[in-house]
Amino acid sequence: MEYLIASNDQEEFTAYQAFIGRARPQVEKYIKKLEEDYRLIELPKGLVLANVHQATEVLSQKSIAAYTNAHFITLTPDVTYWKELFLRTVEGVEHHLVDEFYQDYSEIDVLQVLGHELAHHSDLFLDDFEDNRTAMWFEEGMVEYLSAKMLLPPKRFEQKLALERYLVDNLKDKYGRAGLESFTVETYQESIQAIFYQYWRSFVTVKDLVEQYGNNPLAVFEVYHDWFYSEKAVHFSTYLGLN
Repeated sequence: MEYLIASNDQEEFTAYQAFIGRARPQVEKYIKKLEEDYRLIELPKGLVLANVHQATEVLSQKSIAAYTNAHFITLTPDVTYWKELFLRTVEGVEHHLVDEFYQDYSEIDVLQVLGHELAHHSDLFLDDFEDNRTAMWFEEGMVEYLSAKMLLPPKRFEQKLALERYLVDNLKDKYGRAGLESFTVETYQESIQAIFYQYWRSFVTVKDLVEQYGNNPLAVFEVYHDWFYSEKAVHFSTYLGLN
């Protein structure tokens, strides 16, 4: 995987080079783990670092400056951007968990965003990069779980889990009436808080599933594969007994 920088600003280019230098050892270690344990067979051709304008208006029309396809991952490595974005997702929510998590937001959290995008390339997910994924909540929740578990320090992982479990419970009357299968590509037309509610709920659900299956993500993947290759008479969440 090539590390590429899309920038016409020298200061920004230098900053992104420095980010690559700091992040690369952890990224390579994470990739090796995905290759060994989670069937990461073909890496994307490149990681493209770009500022928010380039990532969301020039290179794509995505609303969030981190995304992947079969060939490239695009990411804005700006800690300030990510902290401000995530603070927008919790507007109106006052709780010590919010304050504690975001006052310590740092580059390791941005690295986890990159890890999330990389995990999408695992061949354990059977829909590839189709828009109409059959269990989008499961894939998004699992890549969030794997990246957070492997890249965040244990204390930071537990902080994230506690915060997002609280947010899922606190906002369930506003966003949680529809089931897990309501997480679709159409979700990205909704508010930023509504979008991230789906991510939080998916992550917490997958974390609980992994725990239920002996803290073994691969055991959960086995159930997913059994369902995927069945007639799919019911949604995956129903198959799991979650609804």
